[in-house]
Amino acid sequence: MKRKKHGSGGAGPSQRQLRAGELVRHALVEILAREDLRDPELQGVSVTVGEVRASPDLKHMTAFVSALGPGDGRAVAAALTRCKGFLRGKLARMIDLRFTPDL
Repeated sequence: MKRKKHGSGGAGPSQRQLRAGELVRHALVEILAREDLRDPELQGVSVTVGEVRASPDLKHMTAFVSALGPGDGRAVAAALTRCKGFLRGKLARMIDLRFTPDL
């Protein structure tokens, strides 16, 4: 009988991906709560980070966010995309990963 390999065989994210995603999610929540992002679309809007999904090599991560408050959700998402360089720089100082992931 053939032995199963460790892991889920591609059925879902690995423990490493989940752990790194949670680490980045907590850091993003802290950054968004403390930092004053100067984009006018983000003024007066509270942003909640629901989930962060990591690629298998942990170099790319997708953050799922929701905006609470006045404003269009798509405009807030576009503003966060414009601020991703700033967010990535702050993230690099807060987390201890080999590479700072591209958001």
